[in-house]
Amino acid sequence: MEAEEYGEMMESVDEVTFALDELRPAAQKRTRRASLLALRGICASAERRRVLRSQGLVQQIIDAILVLDIDDPPCAIAAGALLFVLASDVSTS
Repeated sequence: MEAEEYGEMMESVDEVTFALDELRPAAQKRTRRASLLALRGICASAERRRVLRSQGLVQQIIDAILVLDIDDPPCAIAAGALLFVLASDVSTS
């Protein structure tokens, strides 16, 4: 079972790495939209967010969003939704 969990973890890491590569400023709007939606789907699971956080990828996702020139309303909404999901893990205590 551990090998299966490790494989799923690495799959998540690979998916995020690929999506982050597609968020580069030179990418077309539709590519950035698809990448943000893919990241949102990956981050929908609290378990996957924990894995990504342990690998340092959550900070990379946030950094990639913050440097985006979001001149496209669908990208802005997707980025906001993604940041909201990532922020939901932060304790307020």
